[in-house]
Amino acid sequence: MFLEGIINRRFGGTLLKGLARLGAYNTVRRQFIRCSRFESRRAFGKIAKDYVLAPPSNIVFEPTYRCNLRCSMCYQERNADLTSNELSIEEIKSIFASRVKGVRKVSLIGGEVFMRKDVFEMIGFFDSMKVPVHITTNGTLLNEEVCGKLSMLSNIQAIGVSIDGPEDLHNRMRNWDHAFERAARGIKLARKRFFVFMVAVISDENIRRLSEIVDTAHGLGLDNLILEFERKYTGQDLREASEVLGFPESDFKLRISESKDAGYPFALLMEGIKAAEERAGSLGMRIFYLPDDFTSSAETHYSKNNRSKGSCFCRSIFKGRIDSRGNVFHCYAIRRSFGSVLEKPLYDIWNSPEYTGFRRRLMDNNLLSLCETCLYMERI
Repeated sequence: MFLEGIINRRFGGTLLKGLARLGAYNTVRRQFIRCSRFESRRAFGKIAKDYVLAPPSNIVFEPTYRCNLRCSMCYQERNADLTSNELSIEEIKSIFASRVKGVRKVSLIGGEVFMRKDVFEMIGFFDSMKVPVHITTNGTLLNEEVCGKLSMLSNIQAIGVSIDGPEDLHNRMRNWDHAFERAARGIKLARKRFFVFMVAVISDENIRRLSEIVDTAHGLGLDNLILEFERKYTGQDLREASEVLGFPESDFKLRISESKDAGYPFALLMEGIKAAEERAGSLGMRIFYLPDDFTSSAETHYSKNNRSKGSCFCRSIFKGRIDSRGNVFHCYAIRRSFGSVLEKPLYDIWNSPEYTGFRRRLMDNNLLSLCETCLYMERI
């Protein structure tokens, strides 16, 4: 966390961008991941028996649930009700100025964050508070005007763009013929000013083309790539989570699959990763994975049986998450509201009996089956 603190507070995305150009970003990122995992384990060891925690310094904020794409592999359930009653920019400023204290980093995620026309004012507000911002986007709205407005801000740490294959495949998975063209334009424009990285979700649609994804990233001028294992959820996952946590199934806003099976044999996965790694090596690129230990525990993640191997830990326990209406909840999958920051300070919600009780049930159960492919899950 020391390394992240230096980068966040002093340099934001400027240092990351410079490191990338010097070819040193990969070394720094490996060190950061090692330190971050150690810090999580150390913090876990300090959790009180009543699961009362210090207020989170890292906040994941969902300013909108709206999205301009309908991606085939998106794990989120499409719910029109979630796109209404968004916090106004005045409410967002008030909340983060008075009810969410001690924030050191904000990660903006959607939906598609650039669907909000006031997103620049929002990021500018965080800039005035000297809070670094990380943005996750599909890249299609990153045009010259948007990048120009973003360049006026000094707190953008990084921009992550999702691209899941070469042009033909990406367009098919995004259900739009111009998705790749717009995202590629966005990456090329943004990387002139910011540190930009690309994330591709491994699925049965692109498993045979992982090395081509490396070529795609290289063609966009990137020297690194993140491959993320696909998240799948079944009705049984929701029923189990509902029973363990005592929450209704409606608190889990996830797209349900008939099976958690990856849809391809394990051997094909390893073959694809090997080809991608070899291609990356020949191009002087580096591949990272989500979860972080994916390659060292590939078969366990593929078969989704981490919990049967021993005790697991959820690093999301230390992150605050606030949705577009001001509700505080645990993660992208468990959408149970523990309270609203429109009504009370985050700390009062964070350590309320309901929230601390949830943490206890989650950890006592060694997490949930729907946690198996989550990037915040870690064996301890």
